[in-house]
Order: sequence, then structure tokens, then C-alpha cells
Amino acid sequence: MSIVASFHCIKLIIHISLKPVDHSFTLYKIIILPERISPNKFVQYAIDYPYLAIQVSQHGYIPFTEKDYSKCVTSSITVCPLDSAIFNTQRLTCAASLFFQRPNRQQLCKRNLLFNYQQSTLIQHRNVWIYHFPTPRQLTLRCPGNEASPPHTQVLVNAGLLFNASACHVSTEDLHMYPTLRVSMQTELNLLNAKLNPSCKSQLAEFI
Repeated sequence: MSIVASFHCIKLIIHISLKPVDHSFTLYKIIILPERISPNKFVQYAIDYPYLAIQVSQHGYIPFTEKDYSKCVTSSITVCPLDSAIFNTQRLTCAASLFFQRPNRQQLCKRNLLFNYQQSTLIQHRNVWIYHFPTPRQLTLRCPGNEASPPHTQVLVNAGLLFNASACHVSTEDLHMYPTLRVSMQTELNLLNAKLNPSCKSQLAEFI
């Protein structure tokens, strides 16, 4: 910022640095789920990097390792140091070819064949649950505010998404996921100065 003054007026000049659009990326976490090809066979892609940063213009991308991601500073936006070159979309890795849905992705990617795969997957990403059940599973949702109502149950199979369930207790016969803690508080109760209603003593004792 600079100030230019004359006898008649004062001018305030503010210099604003504009970030080029090719310096902005969208960072994706890659979650690979098996795909059924027959009643008892699945295939699953094998990738080298768990994260992929895609240029906003989609002209380039950067593969990220867990170590690379650990260097990022996350707030309202995520800022990551650029320690590697930006790949052009003409030179694609397996993960990038899957993202851009290129016809040659089958040749670029290694796939593992899984027999009699039975492992359930339930992963939370913000307010979305990502699930994959090789066989039908009954999912039970217990959400705050509906304690008086019976829990919601639904039978799910294969892959899908559950929205707005981060505050709920989610369970199947082999998995349990607890609600996400958003806010915590600590307080001290001074029992010496507290005035108790005799009818409430037994209830208070239960909580203490």
C-alpha cells in the first residue's frame, strides 16, 4: 500500500496480488472399493498414491503421498507446499486416468483379483458415509433427537453413500461407527454450594 499526496488531494494506492487460476487445485482422497465381476469374484484397482490434486483448469495434476499431505495446512482452505512437478494430463497415472475416465485406463492400471471377498467397508468423510458390503447387510441408524422412536434399519449391498448421518450411531452385524464429536465442554460442579431438591438426589447420584 502506498499514499500519493498533493496540495489538492490524497490518493491511496493498494496493490492486490492476484493468484493465477493454474495455482489452484482441488485435493481428492482416493478410496478404492472392490467391484464384483461374478458371484464370488471381485477386482480392485491398485494405485500408487492415496491423494490426487487436480488443477482447477484440469490441465494438470499432482499425485500426493501421505507424507506430502502431512505437510499441508488445513483451515477454510488447504495450503500445501509444492515439492514436485505438475503433471500434464497428456501423461496420466492410473489414478488420474480413472479420474478423467480415459479409454486407456484399463491398460494403465493394475488390478487385483479377489476370491470370496467378505470384508465390509464403512468410511466417514465429513457428513458422508461411504459403504461397501459384498453381501447384504442390515444397517441400523440411531440419530439424536429420535430416541423415542425405533432406530431406522435398511438392508444395503455393494457400494453407495449415506448422507447427513455423521451425528448418528451407525452399525451392522460386524461394524460399529460412533457419532462425530463436534463440540466439547468442561465444567466443575461445586457440590458444597449446590442446593439440591430432595426429589432429585437419586437422579444426581446416578450421573455422578
